[in-house]
Amino acid sequence: MKVLIVEDELLAEQTLRRALFRNFQDVEVVGVTRSVASTVEWIRNHGDEVDIVFMDIELEDGSSFQIFGQTQIKAPIIITTAYSKYGVTAFEVGSIDYLMKPITDGGILRAVNRARSMKVPSDNESILTAMKEFIQNRDEENRMYKKRYILHSGQKIIPVETKDIAYFYLEGKSKYMVKTNGLRYFIDHRLENIIDELNPSEFFRVSRNHIVSIHVIEDIERLPGGRLKIVLNNPPQEEIIVARARVHDFLEWIS
Repeated sequence: MKVLIVEDELLAEQTLRRALFRNFQDVEVVGVTRSVASTVEWIRNHGDEVDIVFMDIELEDGSSFQIFGQTQIKAPIIITTAYSKYGVTAFEVGSIDYLMKPITDGGILRAVNRARSMKVPSDNESILTAMKEFIQNRDEENRMYKKRYILHSGQKIIPVETKDIAYFYLEGKSKYMVKTNGLRYFIDHRLENIIDELNPSEFFRVSRNHIVSIHVIEDIERLPGGRLKIVLNNPPQEEIIVARARVHDFLEWIS
């Protein structure tokens, strides 16, 4: 398996090399490039000699997306990136896959085995379409989400960082915020508005009555009827149940 590594960070390149050699006996790194210009030149001269291309998104002289406007890469492409899965699902298409940093053995096995099973070469049109979707997802991910809430309790003004929030819940017509230390506060916000303010990679509305932080989930139990029960590391008195209609999206979110 002949590999081209497109990566401008030496440590990231070395980590990828070690993962490749650790998991595949037949791997041969035939080229390493660190910029758009050097990658375009390498592909033009040696493009037919490579089986898989590992490509970081940000390079020394710009975005790797610029490569596809200048040359055709026929080998399957595996994007390597530090962006979260939320931002890179665009690359789950035809001739493109992605590999999250830090690179794990499980991740590299999945990506390489998928690349080896591909029956068609990469094509610029599908890649550029994925790139556009990635940019949209990345911009959404980099949105300025709510960092803190300012609460009022009698004469007190209480700032609460979102990282310290375990969950929100609705009880009758009242809404509450519960911190990771178990303290509960009344909050004068609708849950519909709260979920729009929070980072979707960290908070999920599991039901009409609950929004939960991913950082406090300790265990998940399956219940009859296809529902799930969430166990938190500081368990509340009330049960937190994932509505059956939201189970699929919840499991995608938490994976």
